Amino acid sequence: MGGCFCDRDLTEEEVKGIVKIMRDSENITSYDIFTSSNCPLSSDDKNYKKLTEELNKAMKRYNINSCTRKAHFIAQCYWESDRLKTTLEYSSGSYLNLGQHSDAETNGNTIDGDGPRYKGRGLMQLTWRNNQKSYFDYLLGEDENIKGKTNIDQLMDRSNIYEEKYISNGVTTICNVDYAGLIANELYYSIDSAGWFWNVHRKYKSKNLNYYADFGEKYANRISRLVNGGGNGLSERKEYLKKLYEKVFNLEKCISYDKNNQ
Repeated sequence: MGGCFCDRDLTEEEVKGIVKIMRDSENITSYDIFTSSNCPLSSDDKNYKKLTEELNKAMKRYNINSCTRKAHFIAQCYWESDRLKTTLEYSSGSYLNLGQHSDAETNGNTIDGDGPRYKGRGLMQLTWRNNQKSYFDYLLGEDENIKGKTNIDQLMDRSNIYEEKYISNGVTTICNVDYAGLIANELYYSIDSAGWFWNVHRKYKSKNLNYYADFGEKYANRISRLVNGGGNGLSERKEYLKKLYEKVFNLEKCISYDKNNQ
């Protein structure tokens, strides 16, 4: 690796290589993915072939099409998913309930139980009812049908469609969730929702994250804070980006990177 990755798919071997580089940088000896006991993905989704396929789909759909955009996107997804171990937040999500979090009502968590129902999901840990609802609204506008449902009220009705695990001190609690569970339970939605957040949803001064990624490392702090809010894992995210630039997405060989943007 170390060439230009603009406007082309990643291969399965390249994705494996990327994960190896990231894991080696933290002395993690296992390269298996989505191994957390709380991860609700099916066994069919927990492999590099499927990960590569869905990554390429999302990056193509959401214009994550240059070396520097891919490096930033992968670095953030890697951290948010706990190094590609899970697609579901480890916390119970109760801290996001109405009355427990000052931003709950503003973000659509308006009744008891909405915290666990709409906690972080997907490779970008999309959180809050309003954000997850906005994502499905976008999909319905594009595809008009999600699992046979044709309007947002059918998808986000707080019914018990998916079972998800919350594990604490060795005790497993089953939480029920509506179709928002798709974001954690199917890899397509786990990665597609991350691409949507990156290119469509999250903006600063009307610019999406692709725009800031085009500047290389210049806005690494800003991107991390736009993804996570509080800057959690900031140093790790920046180190992941650095490793990806050093070992994979070599900007010196990139055909589209503008060095004047640094």
